[in-house]
Amino acid sequence: MIDTYYETPKSTVTPVARTHPRTGRTGLYVSEQVTLEILDLPTEQNEELLTELFAHLYEPEQILEHDWHKGDLVVWDNHAVQHARKTVDLEGPTRTLRKVTGPLTIDPDEFALPVFSKVANRS
Repeated sequence: MIDTYYETPKSTVTPVARTHPRTGRTGLYVSEQVTLEILDLPTEQNEELLTELFAHLYEPEQILEHDWHKGDLVVWDNHAVQHARKTVDLEGPTRTLRKVTGPLTIDPDEFALPVFSKVANRS
């Protein structure tokens, strides 16, 4: 397993509603993994809204779980789909990932790149 870390903790403020750059449709940009709060909402409203959004997002009918087989190719739209994987065991099968992205510009003065390290044991 790979663990990412930064010398100093990083956080960012991102709009909850985002417009898809190609379709123009509005989508919600939240996840249990990275969304801490919705700014400018009282604490109780914040918790209620996030609980409702997460409940909808993770309903069984919203989830597609792919059972991987050799030679499989899965393609998705990163602007429209939240994706993840289950924990990969250190002793498990070799995982090969080929990632293709469109044009991307990163300003090195604005964004620090993460440092990666292998983690043998998490507590």
